[in-house]
Amino acid sequence: MEAIAALSLACNIIQVIDSTSKAVKACGQFYKYGTTVDIEDLSYVSDQLSQTSDALDKAQSLPPGTQLSKTDAALVELGKRVHDLAESLSKELNSLKIAPGLGRRAALVKTFHLKWRASRIDELKRKLDGLVQVLDNKILVQLSEKLSLTLRNQGDILKALNDRQKEIAQQIIEGATTVEKLVSSQGAQARSHVTQEHLVTRSRIDQIDKKIDQVVDTQLQKVEFDKFMQSLHFPGINWRQDTIEEAHEKTFEWIFESLEDTPERWHNFPSWLRSDQPLYWILGKPGSGKSTLMNFLVQDSRTLKELGSSGQPTTILSFFFWEAGVELQKALVGLLRSLIYQLLRAIDSNQALQVWSDVIQPHNPPLLTVWTSKLLLRLLQMIVQAVDQRFCFFLDGLDEFQDAVDGTEAIRALQDVLNYQNSIKLCISSRPQNNLQVLYQGCPNLVIQTLTEHDIRRYVEDKLLKTPLTDQLGAAHSTQASRLVDEVVWKAEGVFLWVTLAVQSLLRGIRNEDHWETLQERLDQLPSEISDLYKHMWKRMADDYPIYAKEAALYLQIIQHFGPQNLLEMTIMVDEDLRPIFSTPAATWGVKQLEAKVDHEKVRKRVTVCCAGFLEVTDVQLYNLDSELRKVQKRLEYSTLELRPEVIDHLLECFRAHTSTKVDFVHRTAAEFLNTSDGHALLQAQLYTKEELVVQLLRSNLISVFLAPPLYALWLPLEFWAAYLPHLESEEASTEFYSEAEVICRKLFALDLWDLKSVESDLIVRGQSDEVDYIKLFRDFSTPRYLMNRLNEKGVAENKAYLTELLSWWVEGAFICWYLPRVIQCGVLLLQLGADPNQVLWPGISDHQAFTIWTNALIWPSLWLRAETPSELEKGSYVDLITAMLEAGADPNESHDCCFARDSEEDGWRSSSEATLSTAFMLSKFSALDLVTGSGHVLAERIESLLRGAGAASARKQVLCFQPPMSWWVSTKHSSNPPFFHAYVTTASWIRMQPSIKRKGLDYFRALHQDDSHVFNNGLDALHAAGWTDEEMRTTRSLQRLWEELQQSGDEGQDGHEQHSTEGEDVEN
Repeated sequence: MEAIAALSLACNIIQVIDSTSKAVKACGQFYKYGTTVDIEDLSYVSDQLSQTSDALDKAQSLPPGTQLSKTDAALVELGKRVHDLAESLSKELNSLKIAPGLGRRAALVKTFHLKWRASRIDELKRKLDGLVQVLDNKILVQLSEKLSLTLRNQGDILKALNDRQKEIAQQIIEGATTVEKLVSSQGAQARSHVTQEHLVTRSRIDQIDKKIDQVVDTQLQKVEFDKFMQSLHFPGINWRQDTIEEAHEKTFEWIFESLEDTPERWHNFPSWLRSDQPLYWILGKPGSGKSTLMNFLVQDSRTLKELGSSGQPTTILSFFFWEAGVELQKALVGLLRSLIYQLLRAIDSNQALQVWSDVIQPHNPPLLTVWTSKLLLRLLQMIVQAVDQRFCFFLDGLDEFQDAVDGTEAIRALQDVLNYQNSIKLCISSRPQNNLQVLYQGCPNLVIQTLTEHDIRRYVEDKLLKTPLTDQLGAAHSTQASRLVDEVVWKAEGVFLWVTLAVQSLLRGIRNEDHWETLQERLDQLPSEISDLYKHMWKRMADDYPIYAKEAALYLQIIQHFGPQNLLEMTIMVDEDLRPIFSTPAATWGVKQLEAKVDHEKVRKRVTVCCAGFLEVTDVQLYNLDSELRKVQKRLEYSTLELRPEVIDHLLECFRAHTSTKVDFVHRTAAEFLNTSDGHALLQAQLYTKEELVVQLLRSNLISVFLAPPLYALWLPLEFWAAYLPHLESEEASTEFYSEAEVICRKLFALDLWDLKSVESDLIVRGQSDEVDYIKLFRDFSTPRYLMNRLNEKGVAENKAYLTELLSWWVEGAFICWYLPRVIQCGVLLLQLGADPNQVLWPGISDHQAFTIWTNALIWPSLWLRAETPSELEKGSYVDLITAMLEAGADPNESHDCCFARDSEEDGWRSSSEATLSTAFMLSKFSALDLVTGSGHVLAERIESLLRGAGAASARKQVLCFQPPMSWWVSTKHSSNPPFFHAYVTTASWIRMQPSIKRKGLDYFRALHQDDSHVFNNGLDALHAAGWTDEEMRTTRSLQRLWEELQQSGDEGQDGHEQHSTEGEDVEN
């Protein structure tokens, strides 16, 4: 064998032994300590075995004609045996590897496996040790002989060796006499490499863990933020703006023109956008196009461009009041909810989440379900302050504002919370009204009907002279056509609505090939005033009016009382042919009802004909309608009904009519006209009581749920039902409705039109995975009679655990209901049957911070009283509930001490079981009596009297804050804020904000009490000022450690017992 080849072979065999020795040592370590060897070390050994195996194969490959000597052949054979044994041991070790992240249990399992295979590993190790012993002698003898010869004759051989072979040869020359020393030398490098890689890997794992924690925290915050956004949103939040038609092409362009180019009849709008002036008012009479102009300004890019000319980022927010809409579309609460919702949607999502955690979450009570204008105004103020942007609010139709306060007070309240921001601008539109004049008098404004003559002319010319229907008209009779256009523009008096109706009438006449004289008569018959226009529209029906009057009265009263309706439910309400088919109980409904002809297209025509244009049916464009229709089709095809294709097509049309059509007044002034004496006369043809209409509405709603069920199980119009069921004077009628609704839901599940698996777990009966708890589902509008009947039917009227579960469900959601007394009466019934009011609802981190059903029942009305004035019926119902709770064993002296400590890791606040001088904390305590004391409300005084009669006592402590090293801050009683609200909003309500309360908690906490507070530099003085006695400090769990620390330190560093008011000051956080 050539000298270099022989030396290479020897080095490769040494590498095999090196890798094998590492594997054996790793195995020994694993076995000795009863746990796995480091995973990176095992991987490294395996890699080395693979590499040396390849090298050994190459060493055996000799040039053709070359033959190994007997000594070399024996050495190669011995090396192969070592290699095979090393491979076997490697497989054993590989089977014991643990994948990252499997935890201790997996490690224990692998340890057990190792011990079970110990004999096998020991046997391999013993054989390998024997072979290594033989190789030790053979290799050293052969290497000594061949190296001596090679070094004498071939001094350049070392230059051809690789780095590792040189190192091995050098050690041999220097006198290394055992393979073990060579292996140790090579192994040192491997161990160093593995150790370094391990450290790098551990560092990366730590970084990943930290990132995962951050992601999880962010996701938790996002979930809570989404819930908050959902609580702001309400059905119809964009209805009014979405129903406004786009401005006609090239109209309203004048508002962006320079006053140098136009007659000066208004304050320059672009100049106002660029200026620091806060208010601009757009005035106009009914139908003049104010809403269309406002919508145009909101959407036109030039508005944003002018607002952003200062270089500061700008956000546009808008709200369109609507007198004919739902309550929130014409109230201050609806306005504020919409503005906050838009603001948080408009800014960057990451910034919105940050504003939520920093600004909103610490200040927003998590139990809140009834928004109040006071809280919303405060939130809007803080959010605007936190977001470094310029805001411009466009508020349309302020004259349609309806609330406990008028539009003037609403705008002033909005201005009051935003007046410190120079970057806030308001653009408002309204009719000119005396009560609003005080606001817009003296501010930049325009009167729209004096500026739209050119726009009206363009619209009329485009509609009458530039369409295929009328293009020949203008060519053949240019003089008459021009005169007709002039007359329309003249009679319009700036009212776009009148123009729209007049042009529609003229186009009908042109289609009917009316003569010029007839067209002129049409125009002459149209009145110049809007109210006269509506009266004229009815008079045009002439002889047809007596025939259509009753039917029209029904249509008009439905929309007047209940607002816009979809065409399917409208059809069910008015189509007499459908009544016999659906007159039977819902339990009998089946294929016959599904196959019933619901002719909504017929009703579409009848609405137009009978109502003289007062009502219109429009198709609503839904971007996902086709996708939803495909889902419905699939659901119908796979139902147990085996419906014919034509029936499925019919039901798909029902779903389309239910989701994408709308019947509504042609214009909001049409709804207003019905409130005049002339409007009342139109409805006299067939007057319906409110209850009669509600019965028809609710029945049609139930039928529509059956014919066009929501895509997702139990997505029922519960708020809609809760709003109108109280109008049913007969409790029998209400109970029948509940039963029918339950039957329909059961049918939809049975027919596979709904999937029970999609129902949230809280609504599934415990222990019955295929049964919905309809008592819980119908909570928001139940009656005691329905509740008692269902409890008896289910045989659970004496099941105290279930009754308590229902009571917690009732109390937690009772105050979001539309008709509070009926729901409270259900709670009273549950208590009388044995429900436990002391059951914990939301556990704190310790027993003294847990909230019970009883506490929650006291808290909610406190917030409710601040939101609105309850009726006498509501007051009486609530007194009955508190009385029933006390009779059921509610603890009149239940108290809560709330402690929050600074979270150093997250720079926020977290609920804590104890206060300590080592970290900032906030502390308070209150009792059941404190929740109702001092509010000044008559109802609260009645509840206070009940509690005192039951032996309740105050446990009130003023809110105390501590900031290391020794700064103490204590709130004092403020007459305008009842103590319960201090304690609840600033501390107790935060218990649910787990895992922590985010930044600026103390700042916002102080803001609530900035009018009346004191600062101390002595801990005992501060605690005494907050109302804590020495005995209470020694015995109260959350204060025991603090008491000991203050005693041990002797309040070191506290100079005297000073205090001073913080009124008008800021205390560093």
